[in-house]
Amino acid sequence: MSVALSEPMPIRVSSGPLAPGAVVRGHEGFMKLNMQLDFANRSPNGRKLSVVARSFGPVGVGRVDGTPSSFYRRPSHLADGRDLLSIIISGGGRFELDGARGENRFTGHGAAILESRRASALHSLDDSTAWTICMERAPMEPLLAGISQPLQCCLASDNPALRLLDAYLAALFSLPQAWDLALVTLHIRDLALSALGVRGDVQALVRERGVQAARQAAALAAIRDRASEPGLTAEFIAGQVGLSVRYLHRLLEPTGRTFAEHLLDHRLDRAVAMLRDSDSTHRKIGEIASLSGFSDISHFNRSFRRRFGDTPHGVRVRATRSRAWS
Repeated sequence: MSVALSEPMPIRVSSGPLAPGAVVRGHEGFMKLNMQLDFANRSPNGRKLSVVARSFGPVGVGRVDGTPSSFYRRPSHLADGRDLLSIIISGGGRFELDGARGENRFTGHGAAILESRRASALHSLDDSTAWTICMERAPMEPLLAGISQPLQCCLASDNPALRLLDAYLAALFSLPQAWDLALVTLHIRDLALSALGVRGDVQALVRERGVQAARQAAALAAIRDRASEPGLTAEFIAGQVGLSVRYLHRLLEPTGRTFAEHLLDHRLDRAVAMLRDSDSTHRKIGEIASLSGFSDISHFNRSFRRRFGDTPHGVRVRATRSRAWS
């Protein structure tokens, strides 16, 4: 049963796409990744939604910190010429989709699929977080051939590919890495197609590409997040992301670095950042090594000099002089 919603004066938003690689913050940036629609904020205290939006070219992604609100794709908007598939993944709030096929509500980590070809109204019923993904439909059309019914629907939170897509986006937005836009686009599409339930040869294709990429991103994020823990092992990380140790090593092969090399790099990055940080001048070098995950100071010093061409003490002295001169 639908929730009765009053409709305040809507805000018309733009649909001009962002340039590939662009990252913007705020309401307007998110809308530029989307289709022509009207937006109505229903927050009882006047709170505004905030968004970090990133364009990967034909795929745009926004991380939304939202309010009770509604997004309307009206019949009058269908002439805007955009042909998109959008996925909205809930980060915990309740959502309702008018014009959906089948179930029209989702929460937890469920999602809605929207087609720009069809009118719809998506209602966020709470303060919530969500991913919104907008994909040009044309490159995906051949792979959607096996899905004859309208795609506009809600997906349950227990959809495995949806969970992988959620984790992959979180890794994309958190890892300090220059992403290959073409590869990211391909992986997001593959995970979306898998979540939609494609079958046969298409399913095998998208699982090989997108699912593997999502698992690799999750493993790399877990290594980065826990690198400062002494004694961190590949066995522990594999268990954290639900993989066998053998498969974890296979996932890391295309990166050109082993688990141990990724771990060492993150620890050294953490150490050099603290040595250059004026807020860490009171810390001894041995303490910084320990906080970065090193249990052997000799190994730390050798690895540090090999990586940065200087001793930890030398890096700290140069950073102090640089601050004094600036």
